[in-house]
Amino acid sequence: MSMSTGLFPTYLKLSKIYQNSSESTSEKRCFFILKCSSFLIFCNMMKSHSKISIFTFLLTIGFFYTQAQVVGKKNGVSLNYGISSSIYTNQSIGVPGVEGYAHNFGLHYNRYFSMGLSFETGVRYSQNSMDVSGINEEGNRFEYNGKSSFIHVPILVEYEFLTYLFAQLGPTVSIQLNNDIRNESNNEVMEMNQSGVGIWGAFGAKFGIKNYELRVYPYYHAQSLIPFGSDDTNYTLKNAGGNVSFAYKF
Repeated sequence: MSMSTGLFPTYLKLSKIYQNSSESTSEKRCFFILKCSSFLIFCNMMKSHSKISIFTFLLTIGFFYTQAQVVGKKNGVSLNYGISSSIYTNQSIGVPGVEGYAHNFGLHYNRYFSMGLSFETGVRYSQNSMDVSGINEEGNRFEYNGKSSFIHVPILVEYEFLTYLFAQLGPTVSIQLNNDIRNESNNEVMEMNQSGVGIWGAFGAKFGIKNYELRVYPYYHAQSLIPFGSDDTNYTLKNAGGNVSFAYKF
């Protein structure tokens, strides 16, 4: 019997093990891929006797084994760091423009439910810098610069798909801690209320080894779409940038 003829009954045997396993769906899927991939590469290795095939076989086993270690460990805590552009309203032409930058740090907790869905919340600190000048609608020149800082509490729904990808979406509650953005013409602090409820969206990739997971993702955050208070000082700050997080899964 040729090697290719013997593949089919072996595949059926692995499928039966996969279906009858008492492990969770995600665990069964990961181990099934490991078994089938390893078996097929091993057959090719035996047929070709190639050193490259042997290396590929060992590399595949190692890769899927490390991924299998993290399967089932869905809940986790993570440290986050991000950098972004701060998007304010360009008063010269009345449209949004990139007028600053921001850094943020956070500690998040992620709780897995089922079918790739999880809930994430935590606390995030951000500091935004602003440096903009121009001519406003009245024809007067303006020049503002300075910094403002915030505490954010995200309430996010996350969906994982294709093993390594995920997307996040949900509201955030932002509290302005301080505001030191000044008008350069008179050195007065601008009255800006940037506290309120906003929205967060992100899409990225994750890589796990045993109990640890690294995530890299771009994000968009529009804060204070629903401001706390109702006066002329309400201001919506938007950030678009990238974020890196390191998580411990359990």
